[in-house]
Amino acid sequence: MVFAENLMIHWTASRIDVANYCRMRYYLRYVEKEQPPRLSAYVKGSFLHGLIERFWDKLGTEEEVTRKSSGKKYSNAEEFARYAMGLWTSLVIGAKKSGEKISWRYDGEEYASKYNLAGICPPLFHCMINEGPPLFSEEEVKFDFIVEGTRFTGRIDDVRMRDGKVIIRDYKSGRPWIGEMKVNNDPQLTVYNAGLCSLCLSNDKIAEKLGLMEKREDFMKNGFYICPDFIEQFFMIEAPIFNAKSRKDRTFHPLKTIHETSRRNEHFLEVLKMIDGIEESINSGVIYAERGRKCDDCDLKYVCQKKIDQVGTGHLENRVGQDFFSFVIPSYATTKEQEDARKKDKDRGQIRMRYRWK
Repeated sequence: MVFAENLMIHWTASRIDVANYCRMRYYLRYVEKEQPPRLSAYVKGSFLHGLIERFWDKLGTEEEVTRKSSGKKYSNAEEFARYAMGLWTSLVIGAKKSGEKISWRYDGEEYASKYNLAGICPPLFHCMINEGPPLFSEEEVKFDFIVEGTRFTGRIDDVRMRDGKVIIRDYKSGRPWIGEMKVNNDPQLTVYNAGLCSLCLSNDKIAEKLGLMEKREDFMKNGFYICPDFIEQFFMIEAPIFNAKSRKDRTFHPLKTIHETSRRNEHFLEVLKMIDGIEESINSGVIYAERGRKCDDCDLKYVCQKKIDQVGTGHLENRVGQDFFSFVIPSYATTKEQEDARKKDKDRGQIRMRYRWK
């Protein structure tokens, strides 16, 4: 049983996000195992997440910061900024030495990003201090559960309490604005909600700290996987610096740093249905490029672009020579080579698409 479970796909928040973004991107990343380049935006996002994850461990008093053995790196906003800039420099140098190339959007972006941290970190520091630390470390809120034959794994960015309510928080870097549809429907917070419910059911320490020892008995049973009483939040990491700049320029149009929302059981059932859809598409070979504006921000756009050369050339074969997906074959065939390929597929019982001829 354990062996069978280990063979199951681990649906993480990032995997669901890729599937939800574009099925071709999902196919390239998780079926063909294409390794995406390290886009600068993703590197910066991971870096800022790491700063927040370690924020409270590295925060100390002035005396502790002066003692290297304490492990504390900053006691105020300016020291936090200097620490972040130094850490970023180490990251860039390390990437060059190791050969793990980062795809910068323009020449000198690595240096511009470093000095942007001087502006991002001070208002972020004060915001973090005002919010206070989470209840658990990220290691403590790692979840792994199976629902209706689908396995979910991951860890929650932040869990805290406010006015007796449980708050699940996800930190978002990059552009500090977010749309209503994403706030109210993004699958990541849906999975986090179900993940925390599963943790409360299996972990007495977590359930007791959240005051859910009695209520948890109703979690993950009878088709209900979401606790609608949990408050979900998106914390926009770069909103504080945007607001600080707009105040300075006297063009103040405040952006929310924290967006609150909630989830219902229907949100999770929708995620399950989406997963069924992507798995069915992969198994049937119905995969195609969903080209559009979103492609500009895709980390696999160049790999995907190469697929266009295979449109109309017949069936595709993977690297081990097995017949693979026909996602690049149009719904009509007009050449003898395509007709021969069609007959070949038909003989093998592998026709996956309808063909029409002129």
